[in-house]
Amino acid sequence: MSRPVPIRLCEIHSLAIPMRRKVGHAAAQRVCSEPIIFSVELADGSLGYGETHPREYVSGESPSDVMASI
Repeated sequence: MSRPVPIRLCEIHSLAIPMRRKVGHAAAQRVCSEPIIFSVELADGSLGYGETHPREYVSGESPSDVMASI
């Protein structure tokens, strides 16, 4: 059984990426994508990344809600 490796560094980035065209559907229209990117570096140098696209009209969470909960 392997032992846990301590976390060296965690970073959270909130982005706002403009779209070339407006995207719309029944629930909303978007002109910007707002992903939250999470990275973690372990003491052994391993890197991991995660990404989420919070949508208030889908999950009830905004990008600021996600940032606050992380």
